[in-house]
Amino acid sequence: MYIRIQDSLAQRMISEAELLNVGCKMEKLKPEKVVEILRKRGMDISVEQGAQMLELLRKFANIIVFQHLESQKHDAMRKAI
Repeated sequence: MYIRIQDSLAQRMISEAELLNVGCKMEKLKPEKVVEILRKRGMDISVEQGAQMLELLRKFANIIVFQHLESQKHDAMRKAI
């Protein structure tokens, strides 16, 4: 089973430009930044809700990365046969 996030809040929450504004080095997005980003888009949430959203998004990201790596591993095994 693959998880696909279509037109979700997660996709609308962070644009590519906003991700680049986090900095050159990879940094964890903070709940306060999520609140700021969403407030600019007309949504008012608490810092606690921002933290919960980030936790869920990180879980989704881990699942998606795992699925991708498993797919790559299976593709490599098929090619080897």
